[in-house]
Amino acid sequence: MKSNQLKSTFTLSLLLIIALFTSCNKEKHYHDGVYETNIILADVTITVKGNNIYVENTLTGSSKFECKQFENRIEYLENNGTTTIIKVLKNGNLKINGILEAVKIK
Repeated sequence: MKSNQLKSTFTLSLLLIIALFTSCNKEKHYHDGVYETNIILADVTITVKGNNIYVENTLTGSSKFECKQFENRIEYLENNGTTTIIKVLKNGNLKINGILEAVKIK
């Protein structure tokens, strides 16, 4: 009887540990991918990967920002303290500042 109780306790403990480690991963990957757009004379590539967003701009170079991914948007804090909200469209593309659309390529 004690052997079964010990097995049950061990199994329950193992399940709780797995649940704890699984729930600790706060990184969302809803919109991970590579997006492209064009701003006047600059080609822009945006890479979303977990809690990071990388922006490659042919005029100004590279930038990296921490972001939070939600089911319908991505939010990140710019260097000047402004929070930018990027809307995710139904087709998977990104709408930036309500005017610029970045097309998902990967």
